Amino acid sequence: MRWKKEYWYYLIFAFCFAGFQFLEESIRANYNGNSPFIRYLLGIIPNFLPAIGIPALFVVLIPETFEKATHPYLTNKRHLLSLLISEIGLIAWEFQQIIAPKGTFDWNDVLWTIIGGGIFYLIWLAIPLEQPEPSTN
Repeated sequence: MRWKKEYWYYLIFAFCFAGFQFLEESIRANYNGNSPFIRYLLGIIPNFLPAIGIPALFVVLIPETFEKATHPYLTNKRHLLSLLISEIGLIAWEFQQIIAPKGTFDWNDVLWTIIGGGIFYLIWLAIPLEQPEPSTN
């Protein structure tokens, strides 16, 4: 059996999702230290991990969702569409924190969301997915 490249993207998504959950429920909830560096990391990682994991999931799901599509952004440029959708959504979520009750907007979160998107793009360059075959139905 050959390991499909799509499995790497599912694995990346699973790792980022599990890491996010573990960080939120275990580490951040129980951290009592005073290290500014650790507090900074605990503050930005919940933005960094989804910026890698969400486009990793979308890059596999987009061609499955739009099987008969021929537009290049739904086929061979789906990594850019995945990245664009994810970045806009995550950054919009951060900006809505400005008006949310008890919201905490932070420019560092926006920065690390963009950095996470850059890491996803580097992963795409390392593990590109083949263009899906056009459907003959």
